[in-house]
Amino acid sequence: MAAQHTIVLTPELFERVQRLANEQHRSPELVVHQMLEEHFADLDGYSCLHQDADKAIENFKRTGLHATFEEVDEWLGKLAAGERVPPPKCHT
Repeated sequence: MAAQHTIVLTPELFERVQRLANEQHRSPELVVHQMLEEHFADLDGYSCLHQDADKAIENFKRTGLHATFEEVDEWLGKLAAGERVPPPKCHT
């Protein structure tokens, strides 16, 4: 069941929400709700990214395995060019 809350927006922010709602033929409430949902999904994604980074750092500390900046940069360049190449091999 949804809970109803009141938030206070600056006039500028309210105008932006209202304009977006008009463009999308939606209510301002629905626009704000969707924005909040997307923002929290992004935050959840960032949290997972940080957890993955922490795990990678711990793995590096434990094993010493890594790829250099140059190796990763070259790999990403190939991916950006449309090549399907595996990531660089980790080494000590």
